[in-house]
Amino acid sequence: MVKDKTIEIIFSEFGPNRGEHGGVNIGNDRLEPSYQTFKKYFPYAHTKVYTDVPENFEKYLKNDSNFSIKKINLEDYKFLKNDHPRIGYRCSDYFRIVGMLESEHDYCIYTDTDMFVCHPDVEQGLLLADTYGLCLPAN
Repeated sequence: MVKDKTIEIIFSEFGPNRGEHGGVNIGNDRLEPSYQTFKKYFPYAHTKVYTDVPENFEKYLKNDSNFSIKKINLEDYKFLKNDHPRIGYRCSDYFRIVGMLESEHDYCIYTDTDMFVCHPDVEQGLLLADTYGLCLPAN
């Protein structure tokens, strides 16, 4: 049964500031709107952020005992070129996979921080993962 299992929500945010992407400025609160909407439907979920700038997320540590930050030193990853203009995207892509592989929870959800839950049926994704072993969006 889903209610007896643990859930981890993974975020991956790199760089000191959130940029404007596609002409949309959604503010500099790096985990919103995703964090609040996922916590609404999964209030006991653990949340982990992979980042090179942990101070951007310290406020969440104070308010959520199930929140953790994994500091990433990019110098330890020579294949991720620090001077590339898309370094933040590449790090995000890489560490979302690392996060899911490292997760010790029954369910692991990775989402970009500009996504939000818009329907309570989001919980059905966990049942689909149970049935098929994996659940991916078709978008």
